[in-house]
Amino acid sequence: MSRRQKARQQREAAHYAAKRAAATTAAEQAAVAFDHVRARLAHLPESEREQAWQRVADDLEAWAQHFTHEHSA
Repeated sequence: MSRRQKARQQREAAHYAAKRAAATTAAEQAAVAFDHVRARLAHLPESEREQAWQRVADDLEAWAQHFTHEHSA
């Protein structure tokens, strides 16, 4: 990774950390987290981006199933 890429990544991380800190509700925090994921994946080559989005979708589905199972009682 080049210095330029590292610097951009650090700026993005700081930007989203500040946004997360300013978020006052869980919904705002989730929106910031999703926006951060979207921004990170946007820099990937198309084939890698598609695979990464599929992993995100799979993880969200697994989380939803876990949450539903844990809180259905």
